[in-house]
Amino acid sequence: MVYRGDGPAVVSLLDRGGIPEDALQLANDGVLAALAQQAEGAHELARLLAVALPARLGGR
Repeated sequence: MVYRGDGPAVVSLLDRGGIPEDALQLANDGVLAALAQQAEGAHELARLLAVALPARLGGR
């Protein structure tokens, strides 16, 4: 989905399965595509990732 740039599919997958801790950067890339496509639910996922990524990187 991410490699195809299918933002709505990424949102659907992350909504159902949650954001995988070991794939935060990949999830972020997909959510960026979803934001660009104005996919429903993308803004909420972006907010979640905005918290999760810095926490994963040690608060940087």
